[in-house]
Order: sequence, then C-alpha cells, then structure tokens
Amino acid sequence: MPGSRTAATGLPIQAQNRKRRSTGSQSGRKRLGKGMLLPHTATFVREQSLYWHLALAAFRVGKAKGDLPAELAKALYLAQYLQEAGFGALEDALYLEAERILDFAAAERGQRQLAPGI
Repeated sequence: MPGSRTAATGLPIQAQNRKRRSTGSQSGRKRLGKGMLLPHTATFVREQSLYWHLALAAFRVGKAKGDLPAELAKALYLAQYLQEAGFGALEDALYLEAERILDFAAAERGQRQLAPGI
C-alpha cells in the first residue's frame, strides 16, 4: 500500500495524519513591527522616568488626581519585573508594602484595588 490514498481527501494516508503547523499569518496574532521589538529610546525612557517621578511627588503631597495610583502601580510592577530579571537588590517585602500603600490610596478614592487578593 505504499501509494494508497484515502477516498475522502485524495491525500496519501501518511499526509492526512500529520498535524498542520500554523504559519505566522494564520496564528491569529498580530505581527509586531520592528519598533515594538527594539529597546526603548533614551528619550522615551527619560520622559517616562520624569513622568513617574512627578507622579510620585504629587502622590506624596496628596495631589493625586485621576488614575495616578494605577500609573504608579505600573512603575512599581516594572521595577519588580526588572528586579526578578536580575537588575536590583531590593527585598520583595518592599514591593509588597508599596503595593499595599497604592491599594489603600485607590480605596480611599473609591477606585478598585490595583492588585486584588493582596
């Protein structure tokens, strides 16, 4: 039966049983452009750093408006992920305490918790 084919598909039996691999365009995911794959520019990093420092300064003096606790949480999580990747030497307890403070501030303003379950 080396050349036998199925009646339904006309394909060789061996080819019918193989799983088909999806190609990049068929996977349902949007392809990332070159700009999304490269590291951020120094200008972007400085702007983001300044934004987070000003947000923290406003938070410390009680001038938090809008989604400021959520923006600070983004900075906190990024710092924690960088630490887990080997950049930094702070204790995990420090991150948890900062997260609790941000959750408390969000709760005072009637917003949802930033990290439910902690």
